[in-house]
Amino acid sequence: MSRLSVREAHFTSREREVATLIMEGKTSKEIAERLSLTIKAVDFHSMNLRKKLRMQDSTQSLQSKLAEHETE
Repeated sequence: MSRLSVREAHFTSREREVATLIMEGKTSKEIAERLSLTIKAVDFHSMNLRKKLRMQDSTQSLQSKLAEHETE
């Protein structure tokens, strides 16, 4: 996840894995299968990413928000 800006260095290693796969366009089901997690666990990590990116009330997709940070 080195492509994300230094500001996001506070992501856990699992959040970085999930974020990378989200940026690749993977679904929660695909991410769960790839990382041997439940879909609920993937959704939990996605929710934490949204919180850390201050997106709780945003309608913007997590994928597009992560892509924005990739270029910073």
